[in-house]
Amino acid sequence: MFKNIRLILALSLMLGFDVNATNFDYDGDQRADFAEREAASFTNHVISTNDGTYTSVIFGRNTGDLPVVGDFDGDGVTDVAVRRASNQTWYIKNSSGQDLLTNNPDGISRFKFGNQSSDIPVPADYDGDGITDVAVRRPSTQYWYIQNSSGIDSLTSHDDGITRLRFGAREEDIPVPADYDGDGKADIAVRRPSNHTWYIKNSSDTNYNSSRGDGIQRVSFGKRSEDIPVPADYDGDGKADIAVRRPSNQMWYIKNSSGSDYNSSRGDGIQRINFGKRSSDIPTPADYDGDGIADIAVKRRSNGVWYVLNSSNIDTTTGHADGITRLRFQSSSDAIAINQPVAQLWYSGDIDADGLSYMQEIEAGTEIDNADTDNDGVSDGDEVANGTDPNHDERMDNQAPTIIPGSFTVYEQTVSEWELRAFDADGDDDNLVFTITEESEALDVAISDNKIVITTFAIEQPVEIDFVISVSDGIETSEATFTVNILKLPTSNNPPVLDFIESFAMFEENSSLRTLSANDADGDQLTFYVTEDSDVLDASINNDQLRVEAFNIDLDTYVDVTVTVSDGFATDQQTFSVTIIALAENTPPTITMSPSSLNLEVGQSRNVLVTIEDDKDTQFNGELAVSDCNCNNPIIEAYKRDSGFEVFGKNEGEATVTYTVTDSDGLTATATLNVTVGTIDTENQSPDFTIDGEIEDNAVTIYHNRESVLNILIEDPDSEAHSFYMSRIEANIGTVDLIESFSADSNNKTLTFVTKALPQNMDRMTYEMELNVQDDSGNVTTKIYELVVAKSDNAAPVFTFSDKVGAFVQVNQNDTTTISYQIQDDNIENVEVTGIQYWYGDETKFDVVLDVENQQFTVTTTDVEVGDAYGFVIQYVDESLTGNVNVELYVKSDFTEADQEMRELKNQMIYADQALKEYVYIGVFYAQVLENSGYITEQQVQDLTERLDVDDSEGNVYGTFQLYINNIEFYISSGEFHDEGFKSAYTTVINGLLEDSTSLGQLRYAIVNEMADMSEGLLPTITFETELTEYDPQNNYFSRFVGKTGYGEMVDDVWMFDGQFEFMNAILKSMNENAEARIAESTTNEGQ
Repeated sequence: MFKNIRLILALSLMLGFDVNATNFDYDGDQRADFAEREAASFTNHVISTNDGTYTSVIFGRNTGDLPVVGDFDGDGVTDVAVRRASNQTWYIKNSSGQDLLTNNPDGISRFKFGNQSSDIPVPADYDGDGITDVAVRRPSTQYWYIQNSSGIDSLTSHDDGITRLRFGAREEDIPVPADYDGDGKADIAVRRPSNHTWYIKNSSDTNYNSSRGDGIQRVSFGKRSEDIPVPADYDGDGKADIAVRRPSNQMWYIKNSSGSDYNSSRGDGIQRINFGKRSSDIPTPADYDGDGIADIAVKRRSNGVWYVLNSSNIDTTTGHADGITRLRFQSSSDAIAINQPVAQLWYSGDIDADGLSYMQEIEAGTEIDNADTDNDGVSDGDEVANGTDPNHDERMDNQAPTIIPGSFTVYEQTVSEWELRAFDADGDDDNLVFTITEESEALDVAISDNKIVITTFAIEQPVEIDFVISVSDGIETSEATFTVNILKLPTSNNPPVLDFIESFAMFEENSSLRTLSANDADGDQLTFYVTEDSDVLDASINNDQLRVEAFNIDLDTYVDVTVTVSDGFATDQQTFSVTIIALAENTPPTITMSPSSLNLEVGQSRNVLVTIEDDKDTQFNGELAVSDCNCNNPIIEAYKRDSGFEVFGKNEGEATVTYTVTDSDGLTATATLNVTVGTIDTENQSPDFTIDGEIEDNAVTIYHNRESVLNILIEDPDSEAHSFYMSRIEANIGTVDLIESFSADSNNKTLTFVTKALPQNMDRMTYEMELNVQDDSGNVTTKIYELVVAKSDNAAPVFTFSDKVGAFVQVNQNDTTTISYQIQDDNIENVEVTGIQYWYGDETKFDVVLDVENQQFTVTTTDVEVGDAYGFVIQYVDESLTGNVNVELYVKSDFTEADQEMRELKNQMIYADQALKEYVYIGVFYAQVLENSGYITEQQVQDLTERLDVDDSEGNVYGTFQLYINNIEFYISSGEFHDEGFKSAYTTVINGLLEDSTSLGQLRYAIVNEMADMSEGLLPTITFETELTEYDPQNNYFSRFVGKTGYGEMVDDVWMFDGQFEFMNAILKSMNENAEARIAESTTNEGQ
């Protein structure tokens, strides 16, 4: 049952739990300390926030032990503790030395609680006696089990003092216990990701913040399923605040329970704080500065640094002036931060000690509490590492590998290679092991890179020799016999000639077969070989058949393939190219069910709507499967319907319906519906609703001068029929009469507005509207929304033209030129080109004809000179917009060799331009490393970055450099470089700029080494290089460091940086990518 909820829980990313003021306080100073567990060595590490004291304790001698946090002996100090899922036992090293749970004389509690390994530990002080209670939530039944340390079960009145309470009616619900009502007791609570609602059972038995009088808070907060719940007392009023961290934008949203605007910028009592610059940062909130207010905090996975935004604005731990603690604390790369919410630890933990965390188990589809899911004797972690399926025992269906025998004819005293054709039906080709058996002094046989290498020695006369090759996949073995005919060497030889091989293109994940041909004047037997150096293509030869197989790629690419023909003495060789074309990748369909779960009475039926989305297909093959616990008396029956399926309740109990769809490529998706059949006597719940497209704080935007339709999304677990209406609408900014009409359609769940045009002096008007949704039991839910009526979102279209250099479209002299144009718009179907109109120039020399259908125009020039210009406008209509696009024509010069030389010089200048900034690239990288390592603050990063951007306005080297680069294309089009004197003078200036440009690097070089000194040896120092290296134009090595002694070396004609300078590979790649992009943007087609 537990496996059924893993994917649902995973969608919420992580669970959140209460963070009391003294949680994680391992030294009793009322301040949270930094703690982590190193599972491999069973070691728990702690750094005190008071004096920086480091301590470590070996405790929990199982790699699957999960850290749990609490003061289990009531002495005001957090105890080192774990829960071992394999035997359901809690091990607690009581800081007081007294074991209150099991009275062991060594002070260590060993207490079995939570009888399933999949129970989620949720320790907290539920009975208010100042001692943390051992507790679990069982997702499969939604029950909470609490071993009250006081011995009194005040919630469910069990005599044994154990609370047993079902709360949070869905398996997906995330437990978030905390003291939300301020009575000194932790409240049982969950957050439901699917509707973003918090359900809190007040332990005070009051109706605090409860809208229905049942003592249960229902609060919708955190509008995305990715939001991580992080409740804690962030406003210092003694009550836990509902709060989430959103990884995608690194924002913390905190709803102050005090109702005050503490730390709130909008006056609505909600804190909105951006903290933790990485989406992968682990939230670790606690009271680190001891002021009684929980501090926002994260631990960064990539660098092991803890960042704490102290609420007191005082960093007493690391002394940073901005009040933010930055502490590097990570004993090993796989160490787990204990200060994160408990169930977030659950996701990070490895409770079955198979080498896979909970999240990795979900990805692999393996059981979280079984180290060997397929019972094949190999742990799940080892199978994932080895690339085998951890859910399938390959031993049950292994097939023996196959090897194809062969016969070869070779000459004495030669070395030849022959294709080894061996494969395995189980896909073990990469793991095959070969053994050769041969007994002859005339030859030697070896295997290399899937080739049979035959070396022959001198013989007296021709001879035939057999040898055997056996192949094993680790389980089974096959063998084949090969025959070698060795001939005497001929007295003379003519080399073979290979026929022409044409380059070709093919699609990814396909194969192509080509027949090779060659001739030999001596009539010798010919052998073909093929080589290629690529991981996206494989080429092989069988006799004269060349087989090319292309693998999966992300972008179109090409690979050089070389074929060699040999007559045993001489060879001929050709290289050709294979272009591999990337195909759009098909993804599996997605399924959603409405409702997402069902409660039925016996004899009751309910339709379930199935929505299928896919980026390729519209027709699918769907299959239904029902699973329940009573085969003789089925609990439910399910029947397919046009829009989904119908479920009929037959007997009381629980069952599941699984709906599976398959697309045209065989990709499948599955969704599961949980069904409970019984007597339903619960009170009908009120509906909840949202508006599709609404943003945070119940706001929605429509546009003026049009009809706008809003979709109302209603969620109600126990009603299908709803009506909704608007009870009022009032203007906040503007007047109500801008809204010409509005209507609510309960059948289609839509709200329609017809708006007039906004006045020219206003960009928007805002309104407050009150919407109501009522179910068939009379329950009404009312929400207040802000309606924003804005100016049209319709943007003016953008026209781009071919053959455009600078501001001008270039045309041929005394000839006809066709110019194409492209239109970019948010709704291109609404853009209509209506014609052209004269602007300036001699109309007798320029004849322009517009072709709207093909998005082009032709220009015929007569009696024009190079440099003549002419202007006209293209007129268009875009919905309510009308506009003109100015087009200026320029008669260009013919393209010559001199122009090509200058274009190549321009490209070299662009690369030199990037190399000018090389020290800046390195400096920015160094600054980021220093900040992430805690050496400098964010403000210091900004200061150093500004210093790196050296101003050269006085020398004007950089500005002049850019001017000359930008003007080259214009002078090419105007034919200026046809004048050798002008070209020579221009080139002289450029060469001088190239020589002078390196001086800009000297100031930047000094700043870079200043940062290297700050790092205390973490970052290497660099030298000042005055020369730019154009090492290899094919590889675009334009750099000041490539080829320089002390930075690296050439390996097989490729430059390799030394280890400490490997980061320069990314810098060099970025430089050259920027240069190539600029070249592509600025270069026009040759011959224009």
